[in-house]
Amino acid sequence: MLSGESKCLFDIEFKNGVLNIPHLTLYDTTESYFRNIIAFEQCYYFDTYLTDYMAFMDHLVDTPGDAKLLIDKEIIENWLSDKKAVAPANQLS
Repeated sequence: MLSGESKCLFDIEFKNGVLNIPHLTLYDTTESYFRNIIAFEQCYYFDTYLTDYMAFMDHLVDTPGDAKLLIDKEIIENWLSDKKAVAPANQLS
């Protein structure tokens, strides 16, 4: 698993046995920002890109160990005031 070079969250790639996931920085405001975009997608669009992304991340992050791996691989940059809050990413999907 590697942190991808792309600046687009949705450029997730599995190639030659390696999963490349773009870098995601988490701030205290990220959850409310994502929740608003997800609500907007579900109300007004047939394409649910962020909803699909969050469902994908939900499958990757189930435990604090999963979150630590993504942080160690520099896929997630954690700027949350509560450092343990990265693990329950599955609350958004």
